[in-house]
Amino acid sequence: MRIRKATLDDTRAITALFCDRVPRWQRVDEQGSVQDLPYEDLTIYDRWLHGGAWMSIETGAVWLSHVLSGAATPFVHFEDDGTLTAYAEMYLSVEAEPIGAHLFISDLEVIAGTARDAMMEHALAFARQSGVTKASVSINAYDQERRSFYERFGFQEDRRVRQINIPAHGATVGFYKVTDHDNTDPAQITDWHMRIGRTHSARYHWEHLFPQLWAAIPQIVAQRTDRLHVSTGGQNAYVVVQQQQFRPRAADVFCWLPKKLSAQLIGSIRDWAYKAGYRTLSLVVAADNVENKVFGANVETTAYETVIMMRELEE
Repeated sequence: MRIRKATLDDTRAITALFCDRVPRWQRVDEQGSVQDLPYEDLTIYDRWLHGGAWMSIETGAVWLSHVLSGAATPFVHFEDDGTLTAYAEMYLSVEAEPIGAHLFISDLEVIAGTARDAMMEHALAFARQSGVTKASVSINAYDQERRSFYERFGFQEDRRVRQINIPAHGATVGFYKVTDHDNTDPAQITDWHMRIGRTHSARYHWEHLFPQLWAAIPQIVAQRTDRLHVSTGGQNAYVVVQQQQFRPRAADVFCWLPKKLSAQLIGSIRDWAYKAGYRTLSLVVAADNVENKVFGANVETTAYETVIMMRELEE
């Protein structure tokens, strides 16, 4: 077995690794009926809907090129016969305390148990070499199998996040300013919090949301995404408001900022979103913060819940 940094030449094999987990390839026709179709008969966007960039070699190559440009560090695991059996991405994220600097381990996809163990051991070694003292992962709150795997490597639950829905239009807010923000440099969020939308790490979400990689896929372009700088009450924040795929009047919100959330910031986002045509906003927030008064009245809690696990790294 061997592990090395991924290259663009690995794109086909990595794509196959992710596609193998899809039990059935489908498409919804114009009448709303679900059709079972061969992979070859689906468009790139049809495939994308089954799991994102790694569902096609074309989009996989675009994503891997972005990752290799510095967004993260990708690794592949091979058996002795040359078969690719695991893939993972490592995101160095420098967030405000108490999280601090850590390595977030993402997209750990494998076809063999021994490969998963080897990749995790490599990830922890890479974290130590990178100079951080913590590593983190995230799982669905109901995925006991993955939780047990990470616990075997010393990870423990650090925090839980839950999804809430709030109406786009809230109470009257004071003056605020919203401008488009096209600067994709992740250094802007160094030592900042990601108070809304953080199911993985602040750097992970930044790299997935701020660079505009998919302009060649019209269906993705049609799904509105606004990347914003919001200034209100002496507070600055970077905010992404992304239209939901099947609910055009609803949007997911992501927010990076140097301080705690304020009612004025939330009110500004709600007011801007209402004027932009949205009526419902979905926010992922710390589970112990769901009832915070900054979110206003009419907060609806959903069943969505994610566990973020952390472990300290020994010297």
